[in-house]
Amino acid sequence: GKQSELEINSVIQEQTREIDSLRKVYLNHPKDEDIINLLIDKYLLIDQDSNALVLTDELIFLQNKLQDHNEVARIRVLKHDILMRLGKGEEGILVLMKNIENQDKISSQNLTDTYSEMAAYYTSTYEIEKALEYAKKSEKIYMISHDSIGLAYTYYAIAISYLTVDRLQESLEYFEKAYLYCTSERYRNTAIILINISLIMSDLNRNDEALEKLRIVDSIAAKHEIINLIPEIKKLYGIVYYNKQDYDKSLSYCLQGIKLAANLTVNARYKSSINKYAGYNYYKKGEYDQAVYFLQQALNNDEYLVDLYEANDASEYPLIDAYAKIGHFKDAYDLL
Repeated sequence: GKQSELEINSVIQEQTREIDSLRKVYLNHPKDEDIINLLIDKYLLIDQDSNALVLTDELIFLQNKLQDHNEVARIRVLKHDILMRLGKGEEGILVLMKNIENQDKISSQNLTDTYSEMAAYYTSTYEIEKALEYAKKSEKIYMISHDSIGLAYTYYAIAISYLTVDRLQESLEYFEKAYLYCTSERYRNTAIILINISLIMSDLNRNDEALEKLRIVDSIAAKHEIINLIPEIKKLYGIVYYNKQDYDKSLSYCLQGIKLAANLTVNARYKSSINKYAGYNYYKKGEYDQAVYFLQQALNNDEYLVDLYEANDASEYPLIDAYAKIGHFKDAYDLL
């Protein structure tokens, strides 16, 4: 990792100070759109999505008064993106439908951005054909307008659609297209695309290539202080080294990620995933007490986590087996 825990905490404090300062300006100038947009960006950077969402409603209210249909459409797309991050996609799709209803009043740019967001929503609901239909609509318009950022986003949406149904080779192809079109100033998007490329490469047993991509992500996150990606990067190093059967190195990264996550906003899915890999490493090393602790943490953090019980070459049920190895037969039996 490029940044120490001390450096990361220092950056978090600095970003929090910036937000506090901007909030003071906003309270004195509540109708200043530039300040509101800047504040939304800062909130999203440190995963304060709920605060960002409130401000999108402020912007929509202001722009509706000015009857600026294009700006309202742009903010609706942003609002949908935030609602998706908050797990409220059904609410978000209703916001996007307003853009579709008013498509004769908005620019082709905003319409294609809307199509891309709809593709993202239908991917999240596993309606892959619908997702691809909207993604292809936006691709067509972006190709005509030579919009590289739009194309990057569209290819990303298509890649996620394929990833959702485990079509890894096609997903990788579109993530690599997205990376090709992603411009250098979109460093956060670039990092997220590379994270996905790395993960798929590791799933395809191309672990050395996966590590190469991760090192690029690591340097981007450090250079641009994308603090909320650091735990994810640690986790991915953990996964790749686990797949390479380097359990000591994998465990080291997993434990770093768990420690960092305590100081940052991360979701339960992240906690379950990184604890799972920490547990798997301890299991492989024969340290069953620790394996039980971390695998149980994984289970506690995510009601949707099913792959604790999927085949794992040393044992079909690592958590159950680890409980049995330390003599906790009742706990093992309860999980059957």
